[in-house]
Amino acid sequence: MNAVAEIPADRFDWRAYYSETPGAEGKSCSKWSGCIPGIAEFDSLFFDISPMEAELMDPQQRHLLQEAWRALDDAGYGETQLAEQKIGMFVGVEDGGGYQRLIKGLSLTANNSSILAARLAYFLNFKRPGAEY
Repeated sequence: MNAVAEIPADRFDWRAYYSETPGAEGKSCSKWSGCIPGIAEFDSLFFDISPMEAELMDPQQRHLLQEAWRALDDAGYGETQLAEQKIGMFVGVEDGGGYQRLIKGLSLTANNSSILAARLAYFLNFKRPGAEY
């Protein structure tokens, strides 16, 4: 799947900033973006997250929760099997997606990419390897 496409209207109207002339002041000669498709379809209540918090969450977090849940569900792992295991959660992510700028400069710790693994582990009630529970 190729996620690079014309900038979707729900992000912003690229036509207001587009120019075919490179270097035109205040303009861009690109109308393409690598946006995560379907991110607005996130079911926040399923993940015990308020709709307001979900709206402010970095799409990387919403996407990670959805895809991790989908992978575990597709593999047939249910709540019982997961509760019986000690599972480590490691997530590799590049910071600097710029989502903070899109939400009008609000500074939210919840948007820091360093909490991605913790958010997923908390939702799935993972118990770290070597922990005595």
